[in-house]
Amino acid sequence: MSNLEKANQKSPANTAAGSTKKSSTNFAEASILDPTRILEHDLDKAEVLPVNQIPEYWTPDPAGEAKVLLFIGVRSQELQDINDPEKTVTKDCAFFLEPNMEKKSIKVIYNGSTMLVSAANFMASNGLYSVKYLGKRRNKNNAFMSDNWEVNPVKIQE
Repeated sequence: MSNLEKANQKSPANTAAGSTKKSSTNFAEASILDPTRILEHDLDKAEVLPVNQIPEYWTPDPAGEAKVLLFIGVRSQELQDINDPEKTVTKDCAFFLEPNMEKKSIKVIYNGSTMLVSAANFMASNGLYSVKYLGKRRNKNNAFMSDNWEVNPVKIQE
């Protein structure tokens, strides 16, 4: 094992002199640099990845809208309260990466539908899924309507 590999194992912040490390905590792999060594790198030659890190709330419309998405995980998010626009609520949301093949870019989208988030608890992180919005359906236990979804795994043919 090289000295750099040993240093990376010892230091989760990766403070080994001049080293860079790929991070899997972000939606895209970003280089993590020791802040005291940042001036040693030519950032003008750094590659900017085509992944917009600002998440966008996905409100599917109409029923039948479907997307093939890469599931990232479930995270808490501040959302506007549907009953009082002046208030926010913290809610678990399902986060996905949505590829745009035309633009050769990726954006982060999320949705807080209880049914989708429940399904996400059974989805593999970094798994590819077809997510289809089926519209609203009446709840069995009360007079409210809920979003209805279909989520299917996608297998890439190589």
